[in-house]
Amino acid sequence: MNSKKAKHVRRRAKELMVDWIKSMVPNDQHKDITVENLDKFTPDETHIYANRKVILSAYSFRWFIKKIKKLYNSKNININNITLKDIEND
Repeated sequence: MNSKKAKHVRRRAKELMVDWIKSMVPNDQHKDITVENLDKFTPDETHIYANRKVILSAYSFRWFIKKIKKLYNSKNININNITLKDIEND
């Protein structure tokens, strides 16, 4: 994946993370969550240790990137058209 696509994937991952966090909080707090302050609402740890393996933590930034790349490569979906439902159904 070239650098322009990778940058686009990371940008889309942040947008989808904001959408996911907004779906978890009450409606009056939606305006407080933006892409710029996203790191205040997410943990720093990206991996967990389970069953003698180190695996990627679900709904982390790196997890979103991985899911977007998987959808983009396997189903040839445009990166802008990937939604939170597509990622959850994958």
